[in-house]
Amino acid sequence: MFEPPTVFVFLLGLLALFSQQALQDNVFQNMVQLGSLVLLSPIAFFFGREFKRREKLEKDIEEKSRKILNEVDALKNKEDGISEGKVLDDIEKQAKNLSEEAKND
Repeated sequence: MFEPPTVFVFLLGLLALFSQQALQDNVFQNMVQLGSLVLLSPIAFFFGREFKRREKLEKDIEEKSRKILNEVDALKNKEDGISEGKVLDDIEKQAKNLSEEAKND
């Protein structure tokens, strides 16, 4: 329902379906009700677009944090006991925190 193009197709379908019935009985009230659908459609469009953007952002964050963690693991395996271990541990903690924050948001 929140797919951006689907919102307008759904709106056109509803208008086509109910337009004939809206012209009967209380025309003003029926037109106000159909008009509210027209006014709500852009809001649904923007919500859908925001949801898609947020999903993509979360996916990118998870992918990048996973990549960082893999690189840290590879560097730890190559490490020769140098003080890089502390730096690598800090990077690993930050990447894990970033990944968890992405899942929680």
